[in-house]
Amino acid sequence: MSVESMPRVGGHISLIGLLTGRAGVVPTAMLMARQQRLQGLIVGSRRHQLDPVRGIDAIQGHPVIDRSFPLTELADAFRLQVAGGHFGKIVVEC
Repeated sequence: MSVESMPRVGGHISLIGLLTGRAGVVPTAMLMARQQRLQGLIVGSRRHQLDPVRGIDAIQGHPVIDRSFPLTELADAFRLQVAGGHFGKIVVEC
C-alpha cells in the first residue's frame, strides 16, 4: 500500500478476506502517524456463498422491496433507513 493510497488522517481500512495469503507487509508506523484503524474481516469460502444462492434459486426467492426512491430523493431514502421504519430493501434508482 503506497502512502498516496492510504486513507486520510483518522481513516478506517478494512481488509476483507485473504486473497494474498496469510502474510503481508503492514505499514504500522504510517498507520499510527495517520491515526488510522485497520480491521480484518473474515468471510466464508466461495462454497459458503454458492450454497445459499442455490437454495434461493431453487425456491425462486426474491428480495422484499419496501420502497423505491429516485436518485433525486436519496436523502429521503437515508431518512427511512435511519428511522428503521422499513421492512425489506430500500432501492435507489439511478
